Amino acid sequence: MIRYLKLITQYVFKKKTALVLFLTAIVPSMIAGVFLTPFSEVSVFSNPDKFRNMNFMEIYWRASGYGTGNWFLPLLSLVLFTMMVTLLVATVDRHMRIGDLRFRNPLRRLNENIWVVIPVFVAFLLIKEVFDIALSLMIYLCLGLDATLFTPILALCYLIAYFGFSVVIALLVNWVPHSFDTGLSAPKSLASSVKLCGTHHMSIALAIFIGIVIISTMMSFAIMAGELVRILLSALSYYSLSIYFVVMMYVVYYDITGIEREDINVVDIWNKKNYV
Repeated sequence: MIRYLKLITQYVFKKKTALVLFLTAIVPSMIAGVFLTPFSEVSVFSNPDKFRNMNFMEIYWRASGYGTGNWFLPLLSLVLFTMMVTLLVATVDRHMRIGDLRFRNPLRRLNENIWVVIPVFVAFLLIKEVFDIALSLMIYLCLGLDATLFTPILALCYLIAYFGFSVVIALLVNWVPHSFDTGLSAPKSLASSVKLCGTHHMSIALAIFIGIVIISTMMSFAIMAGELVRILLSALSYYSLSIYFVVMMYVVYYDITGIEREDINVVDIWNKKNYV
């Protein structure tokens, strides 16, 4: 786990890399922060009495982050977020594969890569739905507890659920880079990438779990602080999570497979001096 966290931070905080990732992710993350709230289930901690008279479906609708307002703008935000993640994948993939970090031809990169990203994104959303249902059920059952027991018991339930979520998501970490590397179809690449996790599975899951706990804790304070703070921290959350997870996919894949990363010993392939 510590190794993966070190590899991620080493990559993300290089000056040029940080700038390219920032320019790619900042605008879609800000838009997503306005209309979407990550880890919305933590809102129950700020005002549990608000949830006590709700039935299960009402709790699920609010805790899952869908809310009760206009669905078009949140959906548009999700589409833009998916496009941003695709561009991040294309950028990091090209950088680690051939050492080229230049951001060129975004529309072509989007068109070439989105068909690999979409199946993974859909799988994430389906897993998230199962996770949201489980958490909504936990909230529904814990609302009957005494006020002094409600917060610690529900917090413990959340940690268990978050860890279970991380364990499942860890199985998908190698899916995207493995698809690009092998050219296999999505189902075959998924099956192969799950096997690739092997003994690294729990280390990957713990690295994911740490990120989720930090962001969800931050969002619990953001929701209590007010709308402006919620928007800013939601945007920061989407920005951080997207970069963190995309970079994690690639550092884990290259570390497990032993493939040499070309971004470490960079050779400018476009410079004529490097041609033999």
